[in-house]
Amino acid sequence: MRAFLLASCFSFGLLASALAQEEDDFVELIEVVITGEQDEVLKTDAIRVIKTLSTDQIKYSSAITLSDVLRSQLNVRVNTDPVLGSGMSINGLGGNNIKIMIDGVPLVGRLNGEIDLSQIQIDQYERIEIIEGPLAVEYGTNSLAGTINLISATTADAPLEFKGKVRYESVGSYAQTASISGGKGIFSGKAQLSQNYFDGWSIDDSNWDWINTYAADSGRVSTWNPKVQRQASASGQFVFDNWIISPRVEYLSELIENKGYPRAPYGESAFDDKYQTNRLIHSVKFKSFDDESTKWEILASYQDFKRLKSSFKTDLTNLQDEMLGPEMQDTTRVRNYMTRGTRNIKIHEGISVRLGWDVAHETFSGERITEREKSLTDAALFSIFGYTSGNHTHQLGIRKAYNSSFKTPFLPSYNYLLKKDDYRWRFSYAKGFRSPSLKELHFQFVDLNHQLFGNPDLIAETSNYVQGSVSFSRNFESSIRVFYNDIKNQIGLVDQLDGTYQYVNFYDFTSNGAELNWSKKHSIADIELGLSVVGRKNSIVPDNVNNPFTYTTEISSSVSKDISKQLSIGAIYKFNGARTRFVNDGDNNIIPLSSAPYSILDASFSWMSKNKNYAAQFGARNILDVTAIDSGAISGVHSGSMSWIAWGRSFVLSCSINI
Repeated sequence: MRAFLLASCFSFGLLASALAQEEDDFVELIEVVITGEQDEVLKTDAIRVIKTLSTDQIKYSSAITLSDVLRSQLNVRVNTDPVLGSGMSINGLGGNNIKIMIDGVPLVGRLNGEIDLSQIQIDQYERIEIIEGPLAVEYGTNSLAGTINLISATTADAPLEFKGKVRYESVGSYAQTASISGGKGIFSGKAQLSQNYFDGWSIDDSNWDWINTYAADSGRVSTWNPKVQRQASASGQFVFDNWIISPRVEYLSELIENKGYPRAPYGESAFDDKYQTNRLIHSVKFKSFDDESTKWEILASYQDFKRLKSSFKTDLTNLQDEMLGPEMQDTTRVRNYMTRGTRNIKIHEGISVRLGWDVAHETFSGERITEREKSLTDAALFSIFGYTSGNHTHQLGIRKAYNSSFKTPFLPSYNYLLKKDDYRWRFSYAKGFRSPSLKELHFQFVDLNHQLFGNPDLIAETSNYVQGSVSFSRNFESSIRVFYNDIKNQIGLVDQLDGTYQYVNFYDFTSNGAELNWSKKHSIADIELGLSVVGRKNSIVPDNVNNPFTYTTEISSSVSKDISKQLSIGAIYKFNGARTRFVNDGDNNIIPLSSAPYSILDASFSWMSKNKNYAAQFGARNILDVTAIDSGAISGVHSGSMSWIAWGRSFVLSCSINI
C-alpha cells in the first residue's frame, strides 16, 4: 500500500501540474495495428482488443530487453530464473501457452516451455502488440494465453541515417548499439549490431557496481549469473509496382557463466557451468496490393536454435578447466522451417474472405531425446470470412490442420465489432489449442537422481475463450473488458509413484476476469491507469475438497510530462497482488498457499537536442528495491519458499547519437 500511495502521488502530482497549465494544440499520433488483421488498421477499429507499446512508452522504463518491458504490463507477470533467464505468464497461464513472434515469425527454442525474454533486445523494434486469448485460427498452436508480436521499424523513403547508443546500468550492465539505415529508389534497408555485457549481481553488491575482477573465493558466485549477449540483424525492403518484398536475418549469441562455490576443504577447485546459446532467424515476406487493400501476403522463414551446456571442474589456483563426463554435458538443437500465406478476396461490397495456409516442419535433436532426433510436421488450411454492414463487422474463422504426431482439433472463431459514435463494442469467441512439444513427446533423461520421460500418446490441449469489451474514445480513452478461458487436458510432468516422472494430460484450468483502463493524452502529459482482477482454478484438487476461484488484483499506471521541447520525465508503476493456489503438502492434504504481493516502480528523465541528433537519459529502475518475495512454496530438498523478482534498485545512464 505504501508503494501504491507513493506512485499515485507521483502520478497525480504530474497530472495536476499538467492540467494547471494552459492547454496547447498538439498532434496526436495515430496508432495502427496489424496482428491478426488483413491490413494495417487504426487500433480503435481493430476487430480485437490489441494492446500496443511504442518506443515512446518503452523508454520511461529504461528497458533494454523484452523482459524489462513486459514486467510493468497489466495481466502480465515475468518470472525470473537468475541462472538461466526470464519467462512470463498472461492471466496466470504461461510457458508453451504464449506465442511470441517477430514480424509474424513464431520464435522456437523453448527451455522448460519458455522463450527467454531476456535474450530479446528491443532497440530494433518499432512497437509491440499484445493480444490476450488464442489466435489459433490465424497462427496455430501455443496461443491459449495470448500472442505477442514485435514489429520492426520500416525505413522506406528515408535518408541515410546512423544511430549509436551506449548504456550503463549500475548493477554492472554495459550495452552498446550501432545501426545504419536508409532508402533510395526501390530499396531501403537497415543493419544493426549490439552487445550487452552483464557481470552478475548478488544481494550484497554495492549500488554502483563497476566491472568486477575475478575472485577465487566465494565472491566468484553471483545470484544473477554474468552473461554476454551479441546480436546482429539486417533487413531490407524492395518495392516493385504493387509488390513489396521484405527479407530479414537476425543472429543472437549468448554466453552465461554459472560459477560454483570453492570446494572444501581447501577451496582450490569449483564445479562450473557454461550455457552457450545461438539463435539464427532468416525470413522473407511478400505482399501484393490491389487498388483497395492487401491481395497476397506470404511469409517464409528458417530458424536454427542451439544451446550447449558445458560442465567442468575449474582449478582456482591456475584457472585451468577440466571437462566433466559426457553425462554432465547437454546439447539441444531446434531447426524450424515454416511458411504462412493468405489470399484476400473481395466477394461483394462489405463481404470478403481470407484464404490461407500455415505449414511448419520442426526437428529437435539432443542427447536427452529418444533416438537423439525427432521431427514433427504441422500443415493447416484456414479461412476467415468478413461481413461489414454499416457500423457492424462480423468475422468468422475456421482452421483444420494435419499433424504428424497427434490428432488436431477443428478450430472455429468469431469476432464482432460495433462502432457507434465514440464507442466500440466487441465480442470474441475462439477455440484454441496447444500441441505437445517434441520434448514432451520424446524426452528421456535418466541418471542417479532423475528418471524423466516423454509420452508419445499425449493429446493437444484445447480451450474455449470468450471475451467482451466496450471502449470510449474522445478527449480521453477508457475501456472495460471481461473474459472467460476454459482449458482442457493441460500437460505437465507427473510423479508416476514408481520413481519415474512422465509428461501426461492430467488437469484442466479455468480463468476469468475483468479489466478497466483509462488514459488521456495531453499536450504536456500522458496518463494511463489500469486495474484488473483475475480468478483462476484448476482440477488438480480432488472433487471432495473446496476448490474455489482464487482472485488476484493488479494495478498499473504510467505518467509522462514534457517539461520543454527538449526535456521530459516519466514513471511506470505496477502492483502485483498476492496469488493463492491449492497444493498437496506431501501427506495428501490439500492446503492453500499464497505468494506475497509486490510492486515495481521505474522512472526516468530524458533530454534531446533541438535538432534531435543527440539524446541522453537518466533512469532509476526498481525504485522500491524489490528483489525476492515469499512464493508460498513448500520448502524441501529441491524447492524453496523464495522467488526472485529482480536485482536491486539500479540507475541507468544512456547516451545516443543520430546523424
